[in-house]
Amino acid sequence: MGNADLLHKATERSFSSNTMELRTILSGVQTYNGTFKGQVQWCESLVEGHWRLQHLEITEHGSLRYRLDSATLTSSCIEDDTFIFENVRTKAIIEHLQSCVLQLIEGNEDSLPTIKVELKAQQAQYLRVEDPSTFESLFFSLLWWSALKPEGVFSKTLLKAPSAPEERNPTKLLVSQLFVYGPLPQSKNIGVLQLSRPSFFSETDAEEGWFPAMGVLKSNGILDLHLQSDGSLIYSFDITILTRSEIRLVDSSLNCDNFLFMGVLPKLREQLNLSSACRFILNGRTQRRSSGVVFKFPLTIDVEDWIVALKSFALAESISLIGSHDSNRLRVSNRFKVSIIEGSFTRSDLMPHSPTLYVECLLWDRIWARTPIVSGSFTPFWREEFMFHESTRIDKLRIEIKEKGSQKNRTDKTIGVIELSQESICDGSLSKETRLPVLSPQDKKIKIGTLCIKITSSLNFVLPSVNFTTFERILSEDCHRSLANYVNDSSFAYDFKFEDFAMVLLDIFQAIGKENAWLSALIDRELVDVDGSITRNTINNKTSSHIYSTLFRGNSALTKSMEKYFYRIGKEYLDNSIGSILRQIVYDRISCEVDPSRIDEPDPERKRKILEKNRETLLNLVESIWVTIYKTSNDLPMSIKTQMKTFRTKVELICMGENSNTIVHCVSSLLFLRFFCPVILNPKLFDFVRSHLDDTPRRTLTLVSKVLLNLSIVTYFGKKEPYMVELNDFIGAHKEEVLDYVDKVTQKKLDFSPKTLKLSSSLSRPKLTMNEDCLIDLPSNPYLIDRYLRETELFTALATVATERDGDPKILQSVSIEQITKNVAHLEVSSEHKVLDIGELEFEKITNNNTEVFGSDLMKYLEKENSSSPVPNEYLQQSFKDDSARMKVLEQESILLINRSEHLKQVFSDYEIPAQEIKERVNHTQYLIKNSYYNKDLKVFVDGNAKFDKNEAHKRLFDLTTGRCPLLESLIPDPRIEYAEGSSASSSWNSPSVKTRGFSRLKSTKIQRKLTKSSEDTKRQESTSVIKRWFKRGT
Repeated sequence: MGNADLLHKATERSFSSNTMELRTILSGVQTYNGTFKGQVQWCESLVEGHWRLQHLEITEHGSLRYRLDSATLTSSCIEDDTFIFENVRTKAIIEHLQSCVLQLIEGNEDSLPTIKVELKAQQAQYLRVEDPSTFESLFFSLLWWSALKPEGVFSKTLLKAPSAPEERNPTKLLVSQLFVYGPLPQSKNIGVLQLSRPSFFSETDAEEGWFPAMGVLKSNGILDLHLQSDGSLIYSFDITILTRSEIRLVDSSLNCDNFLFMGVLPKLREQLNLSSACRFILNGRTQRRSSGVVFKFPLTIDVEDWIVALKSFALAESISLIGSHDSNRLRVSNRFKVSIIEGSFTRSDLMPHSPTLYVECLLWDRIWARTPIVSGSFTPFWREEFMFHESTRIDKLRIEIKEKGSQKNRTDKTIGVIELSQESICDGSLSKETRLPVLSPQDKKIKIGTLCIKITSSLNFVLPSVNFTTFERILSEDCHRSLANYVNDSSFAYDFKFEDFAMVLLDIFQAIGKENAWLSALIDRELVDVDGSITRNTINNKTSSHIYSTLFRGNSALTKSMEKYFYRIGKEYLDNSIGSILRQIVYDRISCEVDPSRIDEPDPERKRKILEKNRETLLNLVESIWVTIYKTSNDLPMSIKTQMKTFRTKVELICMGENSNTIVHCVSSLLFLRFFCPVILNPKLFDFVRSHLDDTPRRTLTLVSKVLLNLSIVTYFGKKEPYMVELNDFIGAHKEEVLDYVDKVTQKKLDFSPKTLKLSSSLSRPKLTMNEDCLIDLPSNPYLIDRYLRETELFTALATVATERDGDPKILQSVSIEQITKNVAHLEVSSEHKVLDIGELEFEKITNNNTEVFGSDLMKYLEKENSSSPVPNEYLQQSFKDDSARMKVLEQESILLINRSEHLKQVFSDYEIPAQEIKERVNHTQYLIKNSYYNKDLKVFVDGNAKFDKNEAHKRLFDLTTGRCPLLESLIPDPRIEYAEGSSASSSWNSPSVKTRGFSRLKSTKIQRKLTKSSEDTKRQESTSVIKRWFKRGT
């Protein structure tokens, strides 16, 4: 009888002859927790057929073992039908059965099938038994372990389906106009747009293109695309079959602003053991190798809303154990920043002439980032940074160096590759600029050059949101002053980079709606020192003008927070107001050099004319920018105005008696230095332009920034820079406007200026009304802040500082991508030359920094010494000391959270074993029944990701309707034949042969009693300690 016949037999045979009921399986498997003991024949090869009959057992840790000697059975060992073996030595056949693959091999018509047990990189084992009851026990014990995961945290990755209800009339949750790149429907006149194909899409034979549509996301997780003209349905997408990693923002380096990708990534699904043969596009063309679809939205806020809404219906990746409670899981935040610095290539047959090169970064065999093109150089310089935010481990990061195609051959050619694993990204070996060998894609033994890169990684494991309730309550209960003092503490700054830590806190307080209180506390903390200096000068009859002129010009937690906050809130305003002027300067390479020493022209008359023209150009540029800023005062986002108002009010309190203009200039200098001038100095850094600045536009922007900064504080140019003196007329002509502008943006006076810019901040955003449980772990809007990731970074830093300060053992920690890095000496990477062997090649460490120039001329111009040492104000200082108790509570909660996180990571890193709690064992058994399948070869799989749910090649092992197992009922001989000869008919789990195998069988009453006892014990443990509710492994 062949396997096909057995498959047919499994579906056609009546269940009346051999009833294998699920309730019986539930009672047996969960009682013995996957263990087994019995006489089994086993061998390593069916060809050789060296069968050995031995007593085998599966231990409580999943080890398949055989006895080396016979057991001594004594009557005193018998108690309640339980047999105990003494003086037993065993040897492992398979040390760990977790994730084993089972296959049933048919035997003779009257014999039971042989069970083949396979594991990766291990010898397969074959097991067979004589009686049905032993077979059932052995098979279901093996099935129990096949669903459990091997060692390694990422091996415990599970996908949680969204809770999208089945509705007859689903509601519309989100509606937006958009452009779509995807399959073109044949039967509709959709109005194809003449836009270029997304450059990161691979070529396919499918008929695809851009077309306008109306996107409608419904409460059942279906996204409909409708014609904008008549509202008819084009086709739909089933979001529920996608993973969250398959819904992605498209990086701006691909010339894609406000783009969103959505589609099946086969390589990712292969890693997650998820089928790629799924129908993603409904009511439309079926494509074998669809590249996915791309949506282009009109506004950034649309992209933010849609990516959160779409991901709420997708499969969520997390680290968890099967059957465990949702509170016992971890969400992965796998972030890394890839910096492509420069390349060095040799002339060869691959590159006989000066090449035109660029670099692409690929994950899951798809392009997600690209550098600009550098022409005519074997040593191209890029210095580009790309951020990746992944929710699972990556298989590899592939970096491809490509040569732009010529006019004759327009196809771009890959000339070299670098492949990096997740381990090499996270181990810190690339955290400093490192030159890696670039290998030929055709022959990995050929080195064509080197590429200097740097990768900063951050692998964090985020607890479920329920764990942060107390932590957030403490943060919300006016602990802002304590944290402000904490950030500015010298000992804390020694351990962590304060500016990065300040960014974490800004994100947290902005996500929970407390950013105003946080920024106000930072201002208070910094003014403590300033007030002390001013007070001492007043007592000594000294001026404090130098303090006002340099106030908040240095880097501090406040200034970095303000800069980040202003740019986040005001990016759209800056782009719509002065962005076009900056792009014109960069792309047209406008020169306005007014320093005679920098003009390389020997003819004095020509030099004079060049300088006059350049002064006129500079004047026109600063005039244009200032007029734009002044006339759009009413368009400046209200959140920025609120902070400027708070800042001005606090400064006025400590500067009483000073000239009002002094205060105004102090306030305006903060706005220009921390908002306008950084973008003017380096528009590339803030994504206003694509390419790097060369010397000409960089110098022009530096001069423009100098004039605007001097205008903001109404300071005239003097002898230090005589070539700028002619710009003093511009400053004098607009100084009254500066005072008026500052009064308006600090809300000292009403602003009746008309609003001229169309900003999204004036639009109302729809409230996302999908399931709160699905939204809670997703980034919050606006600005897509990963709230609980940031809180994880915060409690990690606080716990680390607290334990080191108090002399406790050091806690394992993850660091943030913004480099909340330890500055402790023993953790610093040595600057000495290192060579790391990678196969037959080398990594060459680069010791110089090669940091990007960021307007160094201007920063030197701003630097002024302040000889007065700060004297703290006693009253304000005392108010910070009073918050020390609250800070202590926050530290204690941080230590509790990090211990919870580390405990779960330790559990997940080991082999998965069955839980000791009855409730979770029942969950695991139900999971097996619901997710077990077999194919035509009688291979048995446990699929928790619905990979085989709609796959015709796989059938369910258990019939959920009848409550039986048709396959095994067809393969196991009818027990009534044996019973007809005189044996009593009873369940196979309670047959006499089971007793002879030494099982510790429990009667149904004992099982019920044990269930009740375990439940009571669990409740008692939960009442005594909060930590007891966390998942426990068996020992």
